[in-house]
Amino acid sequence: MKAASTIGAKTVVIGSVHGDGDLELYGRVEGDITVEGNVLIAATAQVKGKVTASAIRVAGSVEGNLQASDTVAIEPDARVVGDLTTPRISIAEGAIVQGMVRTEPTSKKDAPRAVEPRMPEPVRPPPVARPVAPVAAPPPERIPRAQDAIPPAVAVDPLPLKQDKDHRDRRPPEPRVPTLAKGTKGKKKGDKRPR
Repeated sequence: MKAASTIGAKTVVIGSVHGDGDLELYGRVEGDITVEGNVLIAATAQVKGKVTASAIRVAGSVEGNLQASDTVAIEPDARVVGDLTTPRISIAEGAIVQGMVRTEPTSKKDAPRAVEPRMPEPVRPPPVARPVAPVAAPPPERIPRAQDAIPPAVAVDPLPLKQDKDHRDRRPPEPRVPTLAKGTKGKKKGDKRPR
């Protein structure tokens, strides 16, 4: 990994700064800063110009727009006067930011897909009624009758009789008639006299 370029605390740069690595700024720059790596603007640093980098961390003072493809971090006691454009941003309590903040993706990978507008379907006129030749009706279906639903009777052989002698000639027992004791009379049907 390459070492970061440093602009010291007592250094003043008037003009644009370009680089392909990281940049640590402790002094003063009056011009645009364009770096492919990360930019650290320390608490003692002052920038008057646009800053473009992969990630920007501000602890000092910036008068200009900040644009990062990854993130912008504003530390406490930092002062930024300008617009911020980045996918991710963090602003610490106590920092001063005067400008618009846009959190929008800067690479095609992060960009949401554009939705193509749908064209409305053309309005079609209603179909024109055309005379239709008469069609011969199909023959009526035969409705099943109740007799058709009953299957024909099938002759079944009777079950063989059991050879057991108890079951061969079984008859119900003879009815028992109650007998009355001597001297008592039975009550006839329909007689309502008490006994």
